[in-house]
Amino acid sequence: MSKNKKTSSTVVLAPAGVSEDGQKVLKALVMRREGHSYEAIGESLGVSGWQAQSFASLAYARLSAEAAEELRAQVEDRLDDVLRRLNDDLRLASSQTIRNGIYSLILKTEAQRSKLLGLDIPNGAQDA
Repeated sequence: MSKNKKTSSTVVLAPAGVSEDGQKVLKALVMRREGHSYEAIGESLGVSGWQAQSFASLAYARLSAEAAEELRAQVEDRLDDVLRRLNDDLRLASSQTIRNGIYSLILKTEAQRSKLLGLDIPNGAQDA
C-alpha cells in the first residue's frame, strides 16, 4: 500500500441487521466527515452525488434529533435536581415568606418542565 494513499480507519460501518440503505447512510456520513466530496461518496456507494448528499443529510438530521433528545433529558434531570433541593428547602423554611418564595420557584421550575416536554396547551386551543 502506498504511504500517500488516504484510507478510512473505520472498520465496521453498521451493526448486523441494518438495511442496505441504512448502511449507505452511515457510510455517507463517515466519508463526509473524512472530507470526501459528495461525488466521491456517490461513486463509493454506487449512487449519484445528489443521492450521496441526501444520505449524508439524512444522517446529520438523525444525529441532530438524537442530540436534541439527549439534551432534553439532561435538562429534565437538572430540573428534577432543582425540585428535590427546593422541596428540601421548603421543609426547612423558617417563615411563611420564605415558603412563599420557594413555592414560586417550584411553580416556575414545573412551568419550565412543562414547556420542555411540550405539555403546554397553546393559546386559543380548546381545553380538553
